[in-house]
Amino acid sequence: MPNIFNQLHYVKLIRGILFLIIIINVKIYAQFMSINPPVLSLEINDNQNFQDFPTSVEIAVNTNAEDWVINCMGQPFVSEKPTDIIPIENILVKHEYITTSNDKKEYRPLALTEFIASGKQTNNEYKIVNSLLFRLNIPNYINFGNYICELRFHYSDNLGRTEEVILQLNTNYRKYLKIAPNFHLLKFEIFGSPGIYDYKKDAKIILHSNDEFWTLKFELLPIVSEQGEIFDSKNFLLLLQPATNRKIFQQNIPDDYWHFNQPLTIPLQMNKMGKNFSVEFNCNFRIQTNWEQRTGDYHGALKIYVVEQPGIQISIPIEIIIHKSNTMQISANDLYFHVKGEGAIWDGDKDIRLIVGSNCESWIVNCRATVLESQKGYIIPNERIYIKNDQENYNGDEGAGIGFHSLIQPVDLVKGTLTEPREICKMLFRLKSKDLDRPGRYTGKIILTHLTVP
Repeated sequence: MPNIFNQLHYVKLIRGILFLIIIINVKIYAQFMSINPPVLSLEINDNQNFQDFPTSVEIAVNTNAEDWVINCMGQPFVSEKPTDIIPIENILVKHEYITTSNDKKEYRPLALTEFIASGKQTNNEYKIVNSLLFRLNIPNYINFGNYICELRFHYSDNLGRTEEVILQLNTNYRKYLKIAPNFHLLKFEIFGSPGIYDYKKDAKIILHSNDEFWTLKFELLPIVSEQGEIFDSKNFLLLLQPATNRKIFQQNIPDDYWHFNQPLTIPLQMNKMGKNFSVEFNCNFRIQTNWEQRTGDYHGALKIYVVEQPGIQISIPIEIIIHKSNTMQISANDLYFHVKGEGAIWDGDKDIRLIVGSNCESWIVNCRATVLESQKGYIIPNERIYIKNDQENYNGDEGAGIGFHSLIQPVDLVKGTLTEPREICKMLFRLKSKDLDRPGRYTGKIILTHLTVP
């Protein structure tokens, strides 16, 4: 019977008009019996034989009758399709009045008429008389969809009064897919020259489902370094292979490595495993680095999700550590000056080509020279050794002709950024001799130093 409480609130007189506000609060109770909660919902996401409803149902009574009883009448679950039914015997119940031979309370099928409780008057207050737990036994043939069942709880007493309250059970049987990789981080650490590097650990993905056909999608999220550099997605590669000889891909997929400049979409046909379906395949991950990929610590993720249900997804973190890689080569390791006669400017016997490669943001090659010293200890100072870079536009003359630098102090020869190994320049050398230089064989060193900023 409805209990209605009316509250009247007066507000001040505005421009001669008195406003009267009526607030109505309505609470509806059954007269003798209450069920809490009135609705139970169950989400079924797998093919386990038994699924428990998430909470218990409390039955309470408020009566002045000296003798009353409550019974429950059940009916099957029905869906939007009339042919899709879950029989009443698949609804299991456990409550205070169900016991086994060893007095242990257990689930059993709900009876067509289930005794719930009986008793005496409750002194004008609601008292809980039973608590029910429900479980569903999933049929083998159940179709996906929403199912509804109404359980009618019937109260009657010795005063001839009756009352009926409905408990609604909702079941949503959904398609599900569980993605279970055996790896939780894809980490690559690159030493040495850029090239192709494979993920060394065993990587598998196992799928479990209650349906046979799915479409799986692999999408590479941006892989970015701490400096904001982006790892080129086409250089992250994946080759998928079934773990068994059985054909699991509904259509041909690339039999070579997939480059992630676009997502990889895989239609799958799962293997039947009892009531469920599953499939397993191997994942061969690979990255390809080049000299234009700056050194650094890169982080990103590989997202794997289901096209039919995008909410089913996992994200595998990716870490790529690219260490500094620098290379410097010269076309010759020796240089001769053949000095004859009086003091003059003498060319080296050959030009020396300089080859440089670096994956660093900034690099520079520095050149310096030691003094030349004879076997008898005579010295030619390094200020009279000169170098010219054929790619440099330098018009100064420091004593050996236009464009030649004296090596009295180190000379910054060339500089660059993210360079694939190539010939950067040719180095030309000159020596200035003087009349007072003593005859003999002089030796020394020209030292090239490759400096980098990551």
